[in-house]
Amino acid sequence: MEGAPNSDNNSALLWNGTANSAVNLGQGEAFGISPNGLQVVGQTGLGNINAVLWYGTSHTFVNLNPTSLAGFGNSYAVATNGAQQVGYGVFGFDSDEALVWSGTARSAQNLQNLLPSTGTWISSNAYSIDANGDIFGTAYGTYDGMTGTFSVEWMQSSTPTSVSWNSPADGNWGFGSQWTQLTSPTAATNANFNTGSSTPYTVALTTNASAASLTVQDNVTIQNGGNALVVPGALSITGSASQPASLTLSGAGITTVGSLNISTYGKLDITNTAVVIQYDSNSGSFNPATELQIRNYIKNGFDGGSWDGGGSVNGAIVSSVAAEDASSGEPYGGDSAIGYADNNDLGNSSLPTNSVLVRFTYYGDADLNGVVNLNDFDDWLYGYNGGLGTAGDVNWSVGDFDYDGYVTLNDFDLWLASYTSGNGSLGTLDHAIDASTLSTSQKTELLGIVSSVPEPASFSFLAGGSIALLGRRRRRVE
Repeated sequence: MEGAPNSDNNSALLWNGTANSAVNLGQGEAFGISPNGLQVVGQTGLGNINAVLWYGTSHTFVNLNPTSLAGFGNSYAVATNGAQQVGYGVFGFDSDEALVWSGTARSAQNLQNLLPSTGTWISSNAYSIDANGDIFGTAYGTYDGMTGTFSVEWMQSSTPTSVSWNSPADGNWGFGSQWTQLTSPTAATNANFNTGSSTPYTVALTTNASAASLTVQDNVTIQNGGNALVVPGALSITGSASQPASLTLSGAGITTVGSLNISTYGKLDITNTAVVIQYDSNSGSFNPATELQIRNYIKNGFDGGSWDGGGSVNGAIVSSVAAEDASSGEPYGGDSAIGYADNNDLGNSSLPTNSVLVRFTYYGDADLNGVVNLNDFDDWLYGYNGGLGTAGDVNWSVGDFDYDGYVTLNDFDLWLASYTSGNGSLGTLDHAIDASTLSTSQKTELLGIVSSVPEPASFSFLAGGSIALLGRRRRRVE
């Protein structure tokens, strides 16, 4: 059940059958909910009105305003089938045009452009979408010599189709016989792993692959074999108390998605690989909400360094490789972790500017290049020595390596453990501390910590792979 209070400053609400179950989704109005109850759609804004998507809480807010389509102002999302969202946008001054999304603003498609070309169409609206992806609505215009409002059904053949994995058994992404409709996903196809079974299975990529969106309700491993997986829309991992869901990414290839949404009882295991979340820009600048959402998922998976989620039912990003390292001490001596950073901080020219990189690495690897060195010490020092503009800027890239929202000596200890394990020079570090702008007492404290460090044990640094750091810049503080 969804809705909004009756006021000029509405808050969208989600109920589970009782008044006490109400969840405040934040400013806006909720118009529709998916059959499984995991997606809510509506609108937000007092001036410019934007279509929005929620995954059950205010923190999972996704702005769907169609930034990739020119000419649209206000937009509204009114229905969802759990994979796609439908509604309409205001084109120009006063013309409504029907829209369909696959979880992100960038995935928006103008349905009015798919109406019969023999007609003259003034406006259109999409009001509902069924489980097969068929969309229902109306269109106003002139068709077959008649002018008026026509009922419209956009069939699956005219919109991005949805395909699902056939059975909970291992297979190959590229084999159409293993998907419903006997076709494998493409950039215009929504892919679903929703067999209803709790049996784990593995899907192999033998070439680069893509899907318009990807929904995981099973326990599936994607073994990429060094190939790239690109999902311009949303990657959604939606579990439940009766059937938790997990996606494990394995292999040297990079997974790129438009947004990442992990529900309660959902888990993403990145093993020893990397994920790029290429979010939509926020008025041409970085959007800190995506990085904050990713940080919360990682914090849920951290579990004090065990990296197994600790039995938490909250959506989590974990690493089974880091978990194994933490328990065995090999091969990284328990120093492996999950790092994250907005590319507005990293300045990595091989990544989109408005994106967040999540990768398996070592504690202290602030710039996410797979090496822990004095450059990372400088980043920690920047955060520790008060270089931040606001508390919201406290993140991995400025030294918060334990995800507690602060840059402290605990984070220095984590960096130092990785630095010395990699045979970093303590004498060079002493000189760097002496040359810093820290106070005399702070320098003395750090030098005392360094002097107590035993001789380092060696480990091999991570290969950079296809994520190469080619320069850095600080996020501009507004």
